[in-house]
Amino acid sequence: CTIPNVGAPFTITFPGGLVYRNGVVYTWNQSSPYQLWSIDTVTGIHTLVFNIIGVPQVNFTGMCWDGTTLYGVSTNLSVSQIFNVTTGTPIGSPSSVCAGAVQLFGRSFAGSSLYSADIVTDNLYKWNKTTGVATLVGPLGFNVNIGNMRVSYDNNDCYWVIDGQLRRTDSTFGGFTNLCNFGSNLVGFVC
Repeated sequence: CTIPNVGAPFTITFPGGLVYRNGVVYTWNQSSPYQLWSIDTVTGIHTLVFNIIGVPQVNFTGMCWDGTTLYGVSTNLSVSQIFNVTTGTPIGSPSSVCAGAVQLFGRSFAGSSLYSADIVTDNLYKWNKTTGVATLVGPLGFNVNIGNMRVSYDNNDCYWVIDGQLRRTDSTFGGFTNLCNFGSNLVGFVC
């Protein structure tokens, strides 16, 4: 749980988490102007990749690469919706089932599911990548807050940073194991 700095800090209006795709780490701006940035993990140099279009709701709260597609989720805290980040295409219709989706995560292969934590209900939801329908998985057991929670998969386990604790759960989300504590909240992390 020691966090070394890589390069100098850079400013994004409202930084998102981190996504690992084909050997490159990305971050995004969660509010307008929506932007995708790559980050060199050796030097910390950041590069604007492109301005993201088609974000369905005002807050772009999560992004995930599944091995073939870069997905995003956005919310206005009444409805949430997933979309294709590269094309700016919404998937399905806005849904109040998962009203306040924060984070979007899943394993890195095309057949995997996408998940979001809901800041409104403190529940975990599973997204259908074809229809955009959200289905309740169950309660998370902690107060979901976009400032205190980050998630990443390593293709075996799901890792969560919650209130400065690194926790692990298995793919069935059957509870959390606390791995270590550190003194600050993270904007994002990737396995």
